[in-house]
Amino acid sequence: MGSMDREIIYTVPLKEILEQRGISGELFAVAAGVTMASYRAYCRGVRQPSPETVITVERLLKIERYELRPDLWPPPKGQRTKRTACRKAA
Repeated sequence: MGSMDREIIYTVPLKEILEQRGISGELFAVAAGVTMASYRAYCRGVRQPSPETVITVERLLKIERYELRPDLWPPPKGQRTKRTACRKAA
């Protein structure tokens, strides 16, 4: 399978969102109930947080769910999210 066959996914720049709010990766991981390895995978775009994790993070850290998973929860009209395109490994 060639590189052109890889699926393009969109990820939200989680690390940037957390830095803007002064939230460390460690705090995010604890609040989300995930390992640091999962947090790093989210930041690299290898994985995306589950819907349950997103809702937990929204409640605890006041990060809107559409910021973390705009593929599941589109932003309100007039609101945009930063998304980065990357290619999913085959």
